[in-house]
Amino acid sequence: MWICKECGGEIIAIIESDDSFEFSLDKYGNPDEYKTCDFEDMEQIIKHKRNIVLICCDECGNGRNTIDELKEIAYWED
Repeated sequence: MWICKECGGEIIAIIESDDSFEFSLDKYGNPDEYKTCDFEDMEQIIKHKRNIVLICCDECGNGRNTIDELKEIAYWED
């Protein structure tokens, strides 16, 4: 999982849709586990990283606006 460099919390990603939901990121910055999800068809949107509006720490809120900035705030831990 991706770990916050500031507090050690888990990094999550948030996409823009009619409803918000959270998911974990795998080692390569791809969507992994879905924490909350209301629509089955949203899985395809998430897998293609469409409409990601924020990546942030689930605990302290440290975040960035794009997946390309992931390594600035986090490191991967198996």
